[in-house]
Amino acid sequence: MRDWSERRTFHPGSLPCHMAINVLDLDVTKNCNLRCTYCFKGETVGSRRPCMSLDVAMAAIDWLIAASYSAEQLWVNLMGGEPLLAFPLVKQLVPYAKRKAASYGKALQFGCTTNLTLVNDEIAAFFRKWGMGWHCSIDGPPCVQDVERPGVGGRPSSARAERGVSYVLKDRPGAMARATVTPATVGHMFESVLYFEGLGFRNMGFALADENRWTGAHLAEFERQLGLIRRHARDDWYGKGVDREFGAFDYLIREHIAGNQHQFQCGAGRGTVLVDERGDIWPCHRWDGADLDSGSGGAWRFGNIFEDGFNHALHLALLERDKRACWKAECQTCSVSKVCAGGCPAANLALTGTIYAQDETNCEAARIAFRHAMRLHDELLGEKNPLFMRKFYSKDYRRQDSFSGPQDIAEPLSQKGASA
Repeated sequence: MRDWSERRTFHPGSLPCHMAINVLDLDVTKNCNLRCTYCFKGETVGSRRPCMSLDVAMAAIDWLIAASYSAEQLWVNLMGGEPLLAFPLVKQLVPYAKRKAASYGKALQFGCTTNLTLVNDEIAAFFRKWGMGWHCSIDGPPCVQDVERPGVGGRPSSARAERGVSYVLKDRPGAMARATVTPATVGHMFESVLYFEGLGFRNMGFALADENRWTGAHLAEFERQLGLIRRHARDDWYGKGVDREFGAFDYLIREHIAGNQHQFQCGAGRGTVLVDERGDIWPCHRWDGADLDSGSGGAWRFGNIFEDGFNHALHLALLERDKRACWKAECQTCSVSKVCAGGCPAANLALTGTIYAQDETNCEAARIAFRHAMRLHDELLGEKNPLFMRKFYSKDYRRQDSFSGPQDIAEPLSQKGASA
């Protein structure tokens, strides 16, 4: 057996000093068995691409425990590529990580973003044993899935994904179906919602891709599809007391009721980082692809867990990013201004070349979603729908959802009383 006392260890100089990290996106492989047309990892993902070694994976866990300072709750999101292609590594890493965190008085939870096509009895049993969560990348019925998410050589993936769904929902009924919508598939959104219902999902949502190819006609169809989904939610979900969530509507309704003013869009760098298969540290799972797409040449890399010299200046720039720097003149009166924090900075970088400029497609899509969310809110509030009132206006209501992990929960080290 190998003597693990001789394995590589992280460099103390690779730790942050401005804010603790307690959420780790871990790219366990850049290999993938699908060829999604819109993959935001772009050229970094493909067949026979490198997998993370157990040495690097274990060192990344050790780094997270150190970088979390006094934080007691830690999360690791297994990413890729398709992380289940690295299942032999995962089987060794999870027990190690759980034991190592516990030895420091910390609790560590694992989740996995997967295309579902590789889930089987063994994998499902392992996830069940270790209490791991699922985040399901599935785009819709075969007419959508097989076109946008084909296997190598164009092989259909829908049947394999459906089989994986049956395993996941058996253990995690609140797991989310996370679909990507492109100009080619926007007309199938409502059909996809019905498909997800039929598979048993009660939690679903869509994210836009290929934003630079959206036209006014595509956005008009996006609005029509959200109208169909809104009416379906009102009549078939809330009207019949069926508790399902549609990501954009539920999020926007909750934020509207709470009256939150959002400063940051997500946890990128704010408690969250990505460590890739080489040990490189990025603000989140999207940043290595965004850095490549924008031609930044690695400028957005925080460092490497095995090297001295964490980029504290870059970290501080992300921590102090002011959403007002992203605002255009029309943002002052935009209906979404309270819940908008300037867009996903990684997507901004990839689409506009700067983290401070959001592309207009995402802006208009957000306004459309907000209009429909507010109309759904007003209709259900007006009729005092029992499920709606309990779900959004009762302090005692709690959902039992799948793992997602917090996105912006770490406190500055100055508030923790810790130092690097």
